[in-house]
Amino acid sequence: MFCVLVLIVHATGFSFFLNILSGRSWTRADVRSAMFKIYVGTIFSSIAISMFAIAFALQQNPETGHFMPMFMLVSASIFATMNNHHFPPVLATRLAIYVSAILFIPIHALFITSAPLNSDVWLHFFTVIFVLGFLVELAREFIAKYNHSLKIRLDLEREHQQTKAAYIAKTEFLGTVSHELRTPLTSIKG
Repeated sequence: MFCVLVLIVHATGFSFFLNILSGRSWTRADVRSAMFKIYVGTIFSSIAISMFAIAFALQQNPETGHFMPMFMLVSASIFATMNNHHFPPVLATRLAIYVSAILFIPIHALFITSAPLNSDVWLHFFTVIFVLGFLVELAREFIAKYNHSLKIRLDLEREHQQTKAAYIAKTEFLGTVSHELRTPLTSIKG
């Protein structure tokens, strides 16, 4: 059931994507509509993936760990970090949903088993906390690199505009000098 839900949500997200790409004009309302579609797709997609992983985890023995659902959620988080870093609020929304699901699974296992502190269930919980720290650092690093790349790009665009302006000024100067020198030379020749 959750596999079908994930497929439906991703197909809907893909149709949103195609709809956004087909936009010809980008008025303020168009941008607002596109961002709304991105947020809706992000929320539904991450909730569907999280529900799938949680349903998978609830079917497992809590004392043996939840490697596969955690792997799915961590992989989805890393993928989101790599591909949503240019929209920090969208990334934050997606990661908040994934982190909630990642935390729910071991906390639920701790609650169900009432395991002592020296058990494997607690070890799994602390491992999850460590991995979450890794995900936060990864997201921070991708955003920092994206912002650095964006700054470099904007600097290059500004330098390109300055170079174009200098080239236009040089061309106009040479045209004016050529014209001003040609007029007296023509009358001298005449």
